[in-house]
Amino acid sequence: METVIYKKGIKIENGKYYKAEDTVIDFYYSDTSLVERKAYLSHTTGREEDEHRVAFLLKDLKDVTLDFQGATLMFHGRIIPFVIDNCENVKLINYKIDYDRPFYTQAQVLDVKENEMRIKIDDGFDYKVEDGYLYAKSEYWEKKLNTKDCLLWLYDREEKKNYPIILALFGPEIFPHKNPP
Repeated sequence: METVIYKKGIKIENGKYYKAEDTVIDFYYSDTSLVERKAYLSHTTGREEDEHRVAFLLKDLKDVTLDFQGATLMFHGRIIPFVIDNCENVKLINYKIDYDRPFYTQAQVLDVKENEMRIKIDDGFDYKVEDGYLYAKSEYWEKKLNTKDCLLWLYDREEKKNYPIILALFGPEIFPHKNPP
């Protein structure tokens, strides 16, 4: 098997062993491909805003190894690391995946009343409040937290105790869809 030094953007070909030399490899939208809808990703809803970008679209390949030599693959934005479609003997080894901003938002609950909760968003989790709605955001994306998939996992820091996960929608309009989660 021929060994090739991996560089971002090179074409991945059959029968080759790709070896990375960088310790961190950054991926931005400009480095990605659009995933075809027929990929049937588990979280695809068909909405336009659910356009999926992928860093490694590995399709119809045979006998390929991508060895990142312990590198961190750093994704800037909502990017899927890998899609493997109709491949045989494809190996992805020795890598870590990280994102510039996690897709969850961490906050402290300050006060709870019957139909409201006062929170303080932790440092490092960018957000904005607009027209009474809370948006989680990064430099590359933002998500309005009043629809379908906003779950709270409550954790008591003092007692080191988890509570059941609950649905919480943030904003003046509650359950704006016919079928909330």
